[in-house]
Amino acid sequence: MAGDQRILVVTQRRAADDNPSPQDLYRVGVTASVVEQATLPDGTVKLLVKGLERATIVQLAKGQFLTAEVAPVEETRGQDAEAFDLLSAVFAEFIAYSRSRPYPTSFHFAPIREPSVLADALAPLIQVGIDRRQDLLETSDVIARLEKILDVMKAERQAA
Repeated sequence: MAGDQRILVVTQRRAADDNPSPQDLYRVGVTASVVEQATLPDGTVKLLVKGLERATIVQLAKGQFLTAEVAPVEETRGQDAEAFDLLSAVFAEFIAYSRSRPYPTSFHFAPIREPSVLADALAPLIQVGIDRRQDLLETSDVIARLEKILDVMKAERQAA
């Protein structure tokens, strides 16, 4: 934390595991910058982070704490016409989806004009399990990611 304040955030395969091994972690996560850090009375460190970009673990090293060599996940088809065509459909479905939830999500999307940015903003707001959420994170094809998000919202709304 004394350096550039960047960390890699990855998901554990089992949340109840207090000391996960490298095999217990997903290989794709998000690099993030630490915005705020606080140490609680019990010694727990609490962080507020801002996600920067998707990253994949190239190599792990275990020492005093777990470190990783990472590489950015390169997105594809994010600037294709089809991706921009999906923007309005995904946004419209999200409005309907959020209204069908017991606790509607209030989020401002008007300035989002990039397909990958919209997908990244919506993915944490849809109600899916860890495996599905991880699949979205690992999907580098922007059109495929938007289509998956659209499918999840439609299915959830129909089930409600």
